[in-house]
Amino acid sequence: MPILLLAVFAAVFAPATGRALEAGAGRADITPPVGTPMNGYGARMGRGSEGVHDPIWARALYLDDGTTRVFLVGMDLVAVNPELRARVLELAPDLVPPENIILTATHTHNGQGGMTRKMPVRLVSGRFMPDVLESTAMGITRAMQEAYDSRTRAAIGFGTAKQTGLTNNRRFSGGPRDEQIGVILVEDADGNPISVVANMAAHPTSIGDADMYQFSADYPGFFYTEMEKLTRPECVPIFLNGTQGNQTIGNPENKSDWARTESVGRLLAQRAKEVINGINCGEATLRVASAEPALPLALA
Repeated sequence: MPILLLAVFAAVFAPATGRALEAGAGRADITPPVGTPMNGYGARMGRGSEGVHDPIWARALYLDDGTTRVFLVGMDLVAVNPELRARVLELAPDLVPPENIILTATHTHNGQGGMTRKMPVRLVSGRFMPDVLESTAMGITRAMQEAYDSRTRAAIGFGTAKQTGLTNNRRFSGGPRDEQIGVILVEDADGNPISVVANMAAHPTSIGDADMYQFSADYPGFFYTEMEKLTRPECVPIFLNGTQGNQTIGNPENKSDWARTESVGRLLAQRAKEVINGINCGEATLRVASAEPALPLALA
């Protein structure tokens, strides 16, 4: 069974031990050309995309407490494969130790494929296209460089809340649901949001068959748009998916097709805004930890 890599960072808020922060955020459009294979559904059989509904993004947050430097990067991809991670680390600014570069995927099923040579993954992600791997990696590192270049004196805080109706258990009707969202707020010395990082556990698989071949960030894309409206255009929202398992999005406003996707992203942003309204930011001490747990294969 493949090893799962888990990387986390923790900001410890304690006036006696916290350190002054520098932070910056950046984003880059990493949408590939129409015709690029997509990743997420085996039914596509490697067939190329037919259009772009909304951009595929790489979004980066840079944090530095004077001792520890961290890049947190969110990407609208189904996964971060080893080839992509390796190339990003080769191209990344020589500013942060590789173990402190945290690369995450939103798990949208309407992002690009074509970035691995490995079978049987290529049955889902399409033929290997080295130019797609290269352009995606370069876009990710552009976002990282922008985050570093925009660094400024900053403060950080976090909060959690319960969301209602945004998620469902897709396997068991009425089964367990993860209704918690987590939010990190990073703001500059004047209290302006630099980045809002939101976490919720739900598969971004809301796009119907009619638009299966359209590039889209799914509901995280609508979260970005709404959060920028609720804060300021310069703020860089980042979405981190949780332990999705059987969790999929709900339909709290009883809408269909793209309207449902937009509804979930918008409501997530509005709930996250309520959380950040109650966050008091301050200094922090950054710590990075990782683990590689062995996951036994269970056949049921």
